[in-house]
Amino acid sequence: MRVGIIGSGRMGLALARIFESGGHQASFYDVNAEALARAESRGFRVHRSLEELAGNSDYLLVAVSPRATIGVLEELRALAHKGVLAGKMVSDIATFKEELMGIYKDFPEEVRVSSIHPLFGPGIRDPRRHRVAVVPVPGRERDATETARFLEELGFKVLIVDHETHDAVVALTIGISYTIGLSIANLVSDMLDEGFDIKLVIDGLSGTTFRHLMVHMKSILLDTQDMMEYILGNSRVKRLASRLARIIDEVGVEPRRASSRAYTLRETIGQKALIKAYESMYRCLESEDDAWNDTAS
Repeated sequence: MRVGIIGSGRMGLALARIFESGGHQASFYDVNAEALARAESRGFRVHRSLEELAGNSDYLLVAVSPRATIGVLEELRALAHKGVLAGKMVSDIATFKEELMGIYKDFPEEVRVSSIHPLFGPGIRDPRRHRVAVVPVPGRERDATETARFLEELGFKVLIVDHETHDAVVALTIGISYTIGLSIANLVSDMLDEGFDIKLVIDGLSGTTFRHLMVHMKSILLDTQDMMEYILGNSRVKRLASRLARIIDEVGVEPRRASSRAYTLRETIGQKALIKAYESMYRCLESEDDAWNDTAS
């Protein structure tokens, strides 16, 4: 299959490598000439217009910044109504899906549309170890099954989930993850402003759990500020962040109640799963130490 990727950033390039390793042809279009040249220098075919990319692709994947996704989908919708996309598939990788559904509904029936959410970052190596959510457009669920089949053939574990459920869960799993990571980043910044040494704060006196939080924080800081603001500005994330703030206040006032509720969750998850998570945390930290030592040497 010929896969046309709109957006040659880190995620677009990572997905292109997976498509190519799966026996498909990946090519790019990007309004950023420098980014497009970078993709070309890595051996990928590039196109100088969106229409040219569309004409030479069977599956079009929008991998631009979340704020730019709507505009690109609107351009693709216009091309679809001109007949340029007949028989082709169109998807995006934006984090939240609700605001995209109305645009997809306006695509002609001869264009198969669905939204996807890769539940991994650009550091991916083996698709068999990762999941992709496929989000159907209401009333066009059949289109999603074809996208799911294509992704499964690449090795991904695929789950199909409606956009409302997807956005509600992602507001927690990604939105609150960002909220915590960026909150810690701000606390670390405050300590640096107070004169503390950065290595002492981040590495020197860090216990295992805090070191894990540092790995989490550093991974989030790789994202663009625009991405951070997009996630934190989502209405569902804002509501959950407000609830988190109230819970943090309760922890300070009623630690016994907070620990009791947490202990109930511990019983729900189970002792074996908790031990496995603890061991996994150590493997993650040891892996980071190895990477750090390799870089230092």
